[in-house]
Amino acid sequence: MERRTFLSAGGTIITVSVAGCAGDAEESGANDVDESAADDTELTVTAIRTPEEEIVVGEQFHIEVDVENEGEETDERDLTLEINGSTVSERSVQIPPEGETVQFDTELSESGEHEVVVDDTEGGEITTVAPESLITVTDVRTLSDEVRVNDQFDVEVTVENDGEDSYPYELELETDTAVVQTKSVSVPPGDHSFQFSAQLAERGEYTPSVDGVSGQRITITEPVAPSARVTSGLHPEGGDVDRRSVSDDQYEYFVQIDNTGNAGEIKLGLFWVDELDEPNVGDNATFVDSVTQQFDSGEAAEMAVTAGAIPDDKDGYALWWAPAALDVEVSNRGGAGEIQIRLIIETATEAITHKTTEGTLDPDESIEVNFDIDIQKQIEQDLEEYGDRESPEFTYAAEASPA
Repeated sequence: MERRTFLSAGGTIITVSVAGCAGDAEESGANDVDESAADDTELTVTAIRTPEEEIVVGEQFHIEVDVENEGEETDERDLTLEINGSTVSERSVQIPPEGETVQFDTELSESGEHEVVVDDTEGGEITTVAPESLITVTDVRTLSDEVRVNDQFDVEVTVENDGEDSYPYELELETDTAVVQTKSVSVPPGDHSFQFSAQLAERGEYTPSVDGVSGQRITITEPVAPSARVTSGLHPEGGDVDRRSVSDDQYEYFVQIDNTGNAGEIKLGLFWVDELDEPNVGDNATFVDSVTQQFDSGEAAEMAVTAGAIPDDKDGYALWWAPAALDVEVSNRGGAGEIQIRLIIETATEAITHKTTEGTLDPDESIEVNFDIDIQKQIEQDLEEYGDRESPEFTYAAEASPA
C-alpha cells in the first residue's frame, strides 16, 4: 500500500493510505486505512481541508474532503464526519474514476479546539470562538465634567468588531463598582460608537467605565435649592381719593398715605377709567402718570399726581399706590446653579407674578435682589376686588426655583 502525504488548507499535514501497493504495508502508521477495508473498495479519503481562520460559534463553515477512486467506474461511498468523536454528518456520495471533492457544511455551538475525523482519517483541528471575543471596547469618553444630582449626562463608548459580520453585544456602564445602565447593541464590523445617557442620585466623584475601559471622572453635585422672601417692610395704606383744581385745565388727584412699615419710597399712579362700575378696574384703565415720594417709618403724608381734566370718553379716574421698589433675599441650601426669582402679588383670590429675574447661586450663598414696582403693569394684571377708585388689599411675596 502506498503512503501519500497531503497538506490541508489549514496547514495541517494529513497522511492517509491509498490502496494498490501491498508491498508497502509494513510501513503503515496510525493514519493508515485498514487493509481489509481497502480490499473491499477502491475509494480512499486522500485529503481533508479545514478553515485556517477562527470560526465564530453558530456560524456555518465548510470542510472539504478529497476522495480518490482508483477504479474505472463511478463508485458509491458513505462518508461520516466526526468532530470531537461525535458524528456530525453522514453522506452517501458517488465518486467518479477521476475522484471527487466532497463538502460538508456544518456549525458548532461551543468555543474551543475541535478535532475533525472523516471515515477514521484525521483532519486536524478547528478553532471556534464566541462572538463576543471578537468585540473589544477601545475607548470611553465622559461628555460632561460636572452635573447635578439626577441630571442626565452622556458617555460615549467606542467598540471594535474584528469579525466579518454584525454580532450582538451587551455593554454595561459602571461607575466604580455599581452597574448604572445596560445596553444591548448590534456591532457591525469595524469601529462604532454607542452612547449612554445616565443619571446618578448621590453627589460625589465617579469614573464611568465599560468592560474595564475607563472614561474621565465626573462630579455629581447637589441641585441648587433656593428660597426667597421679601425683606422690605414698606407698607403704604391709603385713605379717600379726591381731586382739586390747581388751574383752569389742571387738577391734583390726591390721596392721604400712611406708611405703617419701614422707611422707603412710595409710588402713586393715576389712571383714567372707562367704567367705574366694572369690578376690575384693570380691564378698562389707561395709565396717565405717576409720582414717587420718600416716606419715613410711621409717616403719613399726602401724595398727588397733577394732570388735566378727565377726558369726556372716560367715566372717572383711579389712583394706585404701592412701594416703589422691594428687596428680596434669596438663599441657597443646595449646590451651585442657575435660579429664577419671582416677585408675586397676592390678593384674596389670586397670586400673580409681577416680575421675574434670573441669577446664579453658589452653595450656601445668599444674595439680595431689588425689584422696581411697575404700577402700570400691576393694575393691568387683572387683579380682582378693586374698590371703585382705590387700590385693593394685596401683599407681596417672593419665590425662587432652579432655572
